[in-house]
Amino acid sequence: MKSNGLIIGIDYSEGMLTKARKKIRKKGWDNIITLHEDAARFNKSDIASISEEELNIDAIYLELGLSAMPEWQKVIDKSLSLVRVGGKIVIMDWYMEELNLWGRFIDLIGNADVTRPTWEYLKSRKEVKDFNLNHSFKNGGVFVASGYKV
Repeated sequence: MKSNGLIIGIDYSEGMLTKARKKIRKKGWDNIITLHEDAARFNKSDIASISEEELNIDAIYLELGLSAMPEWQKVIDKSLSLVRVGGKIVIMDWYMEELNLWGRFIDLIGNADVTRPTWEYLKSRKEVKDFNLNHSFKNGGVFVASGYKV
């Protein structure tokens, strides 16, 4: 299937990449590249190795990972450095002000900290405008935060 645009999926977990690659093949998506990379260290030269032409990144979507990353602020900084001016950055992740049983389970299996409000760092960045936060998912256990780079 011919699709418009290029999607680059980055994950540090080979297991998650294997699942993603199976789904990509099953769906016949031809515009998705998956990379086994550390999101905190991914940079423009890594993008140059993907494509001979300069890529303008329109959006970066960080899904269910920042709560488990030790260098999560660096990942947000890196994302903001890669997305084009006017591009969108979206974070979807776990957040629980007080841990319940499910939160303890997520923290345990993901070596995570779901009490960390990672969206606050995105909101505080001067290069982000039109910040939006939605806590209505999973009875407030998952948030979606977004903004545009200026």
